[in-house]
Amino acid sequence: MDDRSSQSLFKETRLNLEPDSPSSIVVLHISGHARSTQRSRRPARPPQPWREPAAEDETSFAREHLASSASLYFRRTRGYPRSLLWRVLGGRKVLSLQFLDIVKGPADGPDASQELRIVFPDSIRLSGIAAADSENRETLDVFVLTVANDLYTIPLKPGLFQRNRSRSASLSSSTALTKFDSGPGWYQAYLSPSFNFRHPHRLVARNPHELVVTLHDGGFLKLTRSPGKDGYSWDEAFNSEGSWGSSLRGLIPWQGHRTITHGNISLDESTITSTAFCYSDDDRTKQLFFGVTLDNKLKAWNLSSGKLETSRDLLNREKQPHEPTRFLIDPSYADLVTVVDQKAHKDGGLCYLATYSPMETGQFKFWVVAEADPSGIEIRDLHPNDTFEPLPASSELWVLAHFKLVPSEDYGLVELWVLWKNNMNYRVESLKFDILKPLDVWQQPWTLVAAESLGEVSLPFPVENQLTHPTDDWVEHIFYPGKFTGATLATALSIYERNLHLPRPSSGNDKTGLEERICSAVASAVALGRQSDARMDYERFQLDTDFQWRRYYRVVTELNKQRSEAVSFAFDCDLRMPWIVSSDGVAALRHCNELELLWHNKSDVAARRDGVACERLHGALEVPYRADIDRVAALVTAASAFREAFSETLLKCTAAALQSEVTQDASDAVDSRIRDFYDRCGFGSLVSDEDYNQLAKALDVIGGFKSLDTALFENVVHLTSSRRSYPPGDLALTLFGERMVVRGAQEMIHLNGAILSDLLYLLVFIEIEENDEEEKPLDIETPSIFLNLIRLLRENAVLGWLAKTARSEKPLNDGANGDLMASEGSAQSAAIEDDRVSTILRFPFVRNWKPVWMQPSPSMHVVLTNYIDNALSGIGLADPDRYEQQVMWLQRTFIRRGDADLALQFLRFQPVTAWSAYITARLYLLTGDDALAAAHFRKAAFNLAHREGIKKLYFDETEDLLRREDAQSFNAGVAKYYLHVAKLCETEQAFAIAAELAGIGLQYTIAVPREDRKTVQDQLLNSTFHTYLKIYCYDEAYSALMRMADESLEQNEGSHLVSFPFLGLQDAVDEFLLGKCRTQLNISSGPPYHSILYAWRLKRGNFRGAAAVLDERLQRLKTVSFSEKDPEHSALTQAYLALINTLATLRTDQAWIISSASASKTEGRGRDTAASPDQPQPQPQQQQRRRRNLTTLAEVRRQYQEELDRIAAIETDQFSFAVVDADADSVVDMDVGVNMDMDLDAGEGINGAHVAVSNKDVRFRQDGKDAGMTMMMDDGKAREAREAREARKDMHMRSGDVQGHDGKRGGEATRLGMETEMEMEF
Repeated sequence: MDDRSSQSLFKETRLNLEPDSPSSIVVLHISGHARSTQRSRRPARPPQPWREPAAEDETSFAREHLASSASLYFRRTRGYPRSLLWRVLGGRKVLSLQFLDIVKGPADGPDASQELRIVFPDSIRLSGIAAADSENRETLDVFVLTVANDLYTIPLKPGLFQRNRSRSASLSSSTALTKFDSGPGWYQAYLSPSFNFRHPHRLVARNPHELVVTLHDGGFLKLTRSPGKDGYSWDEAFNSEGSWGSSLRGLIPWQGHRTITHGNISLDESTITSTAFCYSDDDRTKQLFFGVTLDNKLKAWNLSSGKLETSRDLLNREKQPHEPTRFLIDPSYADLVTVVDQKAHKDGGLCYLATYSPMETGQFKFWVVAEADPSGIEIRDLHPNDTFEPLPASSELWVLAHFKLVPSEDYGLVELWVLWKNNMNYRVESLKFDILKPLDVWQQPWTLVAAESLGEVSLPFPVENQLTHPTDDWVEHIFYPGKFTGATLATALSIYERNLHLPRPSSGNDKTGLEERICSAVASAVALGRQSDARMDYERFQLDTDFQWRRYYRVVTELNKQRSEAVSFAFDCDLRMPWIVSSDGVAALRHCNELELLWHNKSDVAARRDGVACERLHGALEVPYRADIDRVAALVTAASAFREAFSETLLKCTAAALQSEVTQDASDAVDSRIRDFYDRCGFGSLVSDEDYNQLAKALDVIGGFKSLDTALFENVVHLTSSRRSYPPGDLALTLFGERMVVRGAQEMIHLNGAILSDLLYLLVFIEIEENDEEEKPLDIETPSIFLNLIRLLRENAVLGWLAKTARSEKPLNDGANGDLMASEGSAQSAAIEDDRVSTILRFPFVRNWKPVWMQPSPSMHVVLTNYIDNALSGIGLADPDRYEQQVMWLQRTFIRRGDADLALQFLRFQPVTAWSAYITARLYLLTGDDALAAAHFRKAAFNLAHREGIKKLYFDETEDLLRREDAQSFNAGVAKYYLHVAKLCETEQAFAIAAELAGIGLQYTIAVPREDRKTVQDQLLNSTFHTYLKIYCYDEAYSALMRMADESLEQNEGSHLVSFPFLGLQDAVDEFLLGKCRTQLNISSGPPYHSILYAWRLKRGNFRGAAAVLDERLQRLKTVSFSEKDPEHSALTQAYLALINTLATLRTDQAWIISSASASKTEGRGRDTAASPDQPQPQPQQQQRRRRNLTTLAEVRRQYQEELDRIAAIETDQFSFAVVDADADSVVDMDVGVNMDMDLDAGEGINGAHVAVSNKDVRFRQDGKDAGMTMMMDDGKAREAREAREARKDMHMRSGDVQGHDGKRGGEATRLGMETEMEMEF
């Protein structure tokens, strides 16, 4: 075959069929056979979750994971879902059904992401799968014919495949049960009596009620059922060529008759292997059935009458009746005849036919089916004198395996799509022509489909003095998302371990532990040796490790080749979308964008080999690039050839230099950066003269080095950076569509990176080697082009990282990205039911991107490319003004989700700004690197504290990381900024740097406005005090404490102070608090120092000391004059109870304290010597006169009882006179009963004493002096006093019980004094 020039206008996007989550697969079992005459079946097994079978070798891998038969069926409805993929797996006993729609409408409900796997009791027959829509489009019938000749009818509702995404993933099986009756009647089985003596070959469904089964003897069986009937019974009609000999030959094989074995049956040469249908709307009796037989004939039957209408040779050759057949078609061929147009009005016919004969080199024929007299039909060759041989684009041995002839978008034209196969490789071509005049364009270049280029990525290779381990590079290469399936890697590992006789642990296909198992297996096959001088030979170890990885990778690629083998070709006529179905994947054929169009046709365009191809490419590109399309293609070709000639060492050096240049924010001059980049790449020593000569030869097409100019480079740069944005529409991506868009985006990112890096290498090399200032310099503005290339490569590096980095999908309620994308808390993301693992590019970018508008007559192959362009352009990294914003949004997202590992990897893409430093500090807080966090907080301080407009630039989009009140700390001065970060560090328990940052903030409080200065300073001091206490820096904490306001500490921080350990300072604190207690003048007001000291001693287990504090407070309370609000001295009784409870916690023999009783005469009940203004203050020597007594628990209880008795006596109108002799140190108590109704006249007295009477107080004075006798009288009624006394008695009885250390309950029984009444006579 002669090579011919072709152009690539379509691009292949391959996708694995590995599910996002195992829970998306539901298994159904068929347990019944059609041999039973009863419709009852055994109880059906409930749906089971899918468990991926383990494969140990290539045979089991092909049996369990590769489809022996597969195809796509497109439903006639325009609803959702409509693209059904069926595959035969598991040794032909498992039928997999799933929908592969890319888009859906707004009212189509949840995604149809469920996959059904139906397990049959017998193997499915070759070509034994068919599907058809019901008339109401609500049910899809799937027909399956097994080797046991059972015909199963499985009616499925598309809603079964739509998962209820609001439920848990564990309910996926039960979700299927709620939508689908999995009882015995969910399928119907039928066994045809004809199959007892005739063998089925191919099953075809014309509609849900009419099936055709071709038989091994050349006839076919027509099965029909009435609408509404199930699949338990069918009406049969056998059809053949009509002679009795043909029928008898099928029953009794004749000797010498040619047959061909297919599977386990022998097929007659007249067996129909490819079929097509055509019917007339005007005359329903003309229901035509076309079949291509193995002996290279085209036959037509009338299905209504069963009559054979006509028979023609596929090549329209005249053949003698008894001439033997020299060539038999392979029975596996299914696409040999197709109906092009149902109405061939131009020729007055019924329809057009296209046939292909694989005989010799293969040839197409185009026919018209027309009516013939009388009431018959005829098949006429439209071009009897022309030969239409499809020629592949290369001279290799290619076999045409599948073809489709479909109407074109251009009126009156058709499109021919052919799939060529060469062993396990395949390629697709297409041609658009007029079926009445195909010869005009047949010899012109066909349109090629460019193969996926992700598989062309160069393998890792070891380099001397390599800093990274080879394992890291190989893991990144092998586990690139979407490259290989888990089953492929697991099977390859089993083969690798068996070949090396390595121990084999329990197998599994989950990628979580698979990576660790592979690395362990490779590492176990390598040993670290020593050099001749006994040093470790690390270089040899790296080479051996790389060798073992290559050994394992070869096994992986061999298995992956089997997965990539094309099984069928399908074309969606409604959406105009071609598909390739492989053994373990699918490939969508989409339209190339401008850059892909240039890349895949660069050589032909640069050389101007074909005017037609250049013209069509010229028309496909945008206006700015049409004039220089050949020069642009030549430059891209030369740059690519220059890079392809690099040695492995040079490739490694250039890759390292490029990564360093892209990720660092260089501040050097551009000329210095270019020279430094040239040196780091090693172009001067690693580019040979031969490489230079090849580059010069490649540039000779456009005039050599001197013909290069700035405009030529800018055309390529602009072509790589311009991505179209399309208006939003009403069609959204499905989960499958998301995966397809991400895969296409990975392809575009790889292509952009390759073109940009090739151009950068060429530019730097030419600038240093060729741009001689002494001679005529090149007309290239190298610095500006260099900066543009670095900017685009930085953007592409970020996109590449997003496309290859996987993470677990966790729904977020985040609307922080403004107009860039929809909220992550939308219904789409909130509906995630499984913890799926996907690339960051898919979630959240692709998932939340708005739908793309589609034309009224959409072409999905164009729309898919538009979606990919939109996904990449919508991220906004190409715009220099938005690059920093988008990069920092991503980093904030990682930090908020807790993805510290991803955030650390992403650090290299952050710009060098103050905001970036702040976000980096937040990341280091998350990882626990406090020192680095503090350094970055300090680095960002001044710019974030004073930069104008920073709130407008960032804070509207940082609600995910900053609260609104925290945002006020920015652009508000250095002190407030440090206050914010100190609180942040304290929240994250980074107390050391929190104290450090708060201390720095204190240095800048002088710049805070006067009205806020004290508040900010106190907050910083408070933060410093608390954080220093957390890290046990008590000297620094004390220093901060001394600078704080006393009021806030004394009033609010007492209980907090008690909780601190004060290591080594406990005695000093106790002594300090004790001094405060003794120097306090009035305990009824002011700070409660006694309570603080009591709590301090209790906190440290000093119960006797705590009781001593309470005793001192009790003695002080006895000297206080109680106001009218507390006539019952409740504070005093509560003090007694607290002291009793504290002493009761000690053992009985230890329940004592040493108390100090004042001996001053001026102290007495009823007055406070320190507070009474009428009483002269005691002298110091009087205050020091104290007696030390041993007070036990019993003594305190006795005093408490006496106090209760005194209060009870007063309440019952029983009081005592305390007469104090001024000259003698004696007190006389007199119990007196007072009648409150008596009248006392002023002036009367007792023993010459005058009586001053009031309603509450009777005070006796003698000679104008106070006799020291006071009587307090309660003017309440006796009844009220008794009731109050009884209530108080109950309260004291309840509160008097305490629990001691000895475990015994101690109660204080209150003894009430007997009421006595005395008549007072004056």
